[in-house]
Amino acid sequence: MEPEKYIVPLLALLNIRGSIKNYDEIKHLSISEKGLRRIPKDVLLCKNLEALELVNTSIRKISKKLNGLSLLSSIYILNNKPSGKLKLGKNESVKTLGIRGVNPETIPTSFRKFRNLEKLDLAATGLTSFPKGASKNKKLKELLLSSNQIALEADRISVHPTLEKLELQKNKIKTLPASIRNFPNLKRLILNHNEIEHVDPAIASLTKLEHLSFYKNKLKAIPEGIYALQNLKEIDLYYNQIERFDDQISNLKNLEILYLSHNLILTVPESLCSLTQLEELYLSNNRLTELPQGMGSMDRLKVLRINNNRLLQAPRDLPKLIKLENLDISSNQLTELPDGLLTLQSLKLLVLVNNPWDETSLNKLDMFTQHFRNKGVVIQIEDNP
Repeated sequence: MEPEKYIVPLLALLNIRGSIKNYDEIKHLSISEKGLRRIPKDVLLCKNLEALELVNTSIRKISKKLNGLSLLSSIYILNNKPSGKLKLGKNESVKTLGIRGVNPETIPTSFRKFRNLEKLDLAATGLTSFPKGASKNKKLKELLLSSNQIALEADRISVHPTLEKLELQKNKIKTLPASIRNFPNLKRLILNHNEIEHVDPAIASLTKLEHLSFYKNKLKAIPEGIYALQNLKEIDLYYNQIERFDDQISNLKNLEILYLSHNLILTVPESLCSLTQLEELYLSNNRLTELPQGMGSMDRLKVLRINNNRLLQAPRDLPKLIKLENLDISSNQLTELPDGLLTLQSLKLLVLVNNPWDETSLNKLDMFTQHFRNKGVVIQIEDNP
């Protein structure tokens, strides 16, 4: 095992006292000892230490003496039970700080003494409101707050000018408030597994946003402000209650992946076809009876999943989707095999099951199957192939 992979428990550390060589080899150190109130002095001898993990301890302060470990970039504190709030000493090297499985009352009021902090992980800490202590960290890029009890309703959120990634999945959010504008440089916003019904139009202020996820919420339409996010590359709206989306979808010129499966969508606007950068489109498990004309203009599409709808006809422009690799048109009301299937040279997966094919199409299935399998394409024509 390479030395950089070592995870040395506290007992082993105490047993190698006096061996400078061994200390220098320690790069990852895990300390687990109930009731431990101070970080052992021996840790300071590990001059090449890169990651420190404290588990089931009662440490009250992260000493500024750790600042002498210039390579120490990550500290994770798991299930720590101090007698009061955890205090942080001055530190220039730590870029990642994770605190999990603790009482929210013990979380530090400020993180600014960790001057080069880039990633703060406070997931699963029982937080009921948005933490205030990180807004002064001038290099903070990631804030992870998943699996808490945050609702955002009455929270006063300070501006976090450098934050690029914010995770708020598995909280208690019903409304995304106007204070979302206080993350002006955000590129990635994750809001999965909440109960969001309303999104304030202020989300339009997040002009640098590239990835946005509302997976498993209660949205009935795509929020108006989202249509202004022209740098958006990926949006996940799986498992909501969306019935329609507007022509303004054409504003999202840089969109590459659109997840809209498991909703209640009845129609798709023609303007969707103007998204010429789109590579993956997921519309399965909706209530669609038809798709817009002109889908051939989305010639970068690699994935098209329109299964489990009520479609009477497959897209007429399939032959123009020359980069298509994954096509699922199963569980619809298709009676005729789509024209141009045999011309899709990039195809790797084709799913056709559970459609009421007419006799002509049934007679063609064997030939289609043999053609694609000869080319190494995975084709499914029966529920249990």
